[in-house]
Amino acid sequence: MDHPSFKDTVMANWSKRMMGKDLSKIMCKLNRLKHCLKGFSMEEFGDITQIYQLAKDDYNTTQMCLASNPTNITLHAEEQASKEQFETAHKRYANYMQQLSKINWLRYGDDNSKFFHASLKKRKDVNRITTYMVDGVVIDDYDSVINHYFEHFRNFMGAKSLASSRLNEECLDHGHKLSLQQQI
Repeated sequence: MDHPSFKDTVMANWSKRMMGKDLSKIMCKLNRLKHCLKGFSMEEFGDITQIYQLAKDDYNTTQMCLASNPTNITLHAEEQASKEQFETAHKRYANYMQQLSKINWLRYGDDNSKFFHASLKKRKDVNRITTYMVDGVVIDDYDSVINHYFEHFRNFMGAKSLASSRLNEECLDHGHKLSLQQQI
């Protein structure tokens, strides 16, 4: 949708006359527009995934060459040009992947389906805390991890904060006494 000629392409296709009545006319227009936009996408952008990978590889290669010869001005210019191409390709690729994920979610996500439950399970697994580190040593024993985090939050939640202590002192200095409800 960010492409300069996207809106003109849609409007030109949509304004073409169509035979039919009411909803069938709209369905035919939408179907025609879908094919028009697929052609527009291939013509203007091509294979977004392949272009992104090529731009990424080119940028990495240019950076490696520049790292081996950092005083070469020509390589600096090439690196800047490949960086701009990569950033453009990356933006398009990210938009493409975002649209693709929305399509999959709309198609499969809200149906109490396998896709929905798999996405919840993945999110739960990603957010799970399974280890902690002490002095550079990773602790991954389940009981130790549980005890460590319980103890941490028990100490954290059970201690008075400096802010509430200072607030109480200031209020007492000014002759005000906070009720328990106001302190909370």
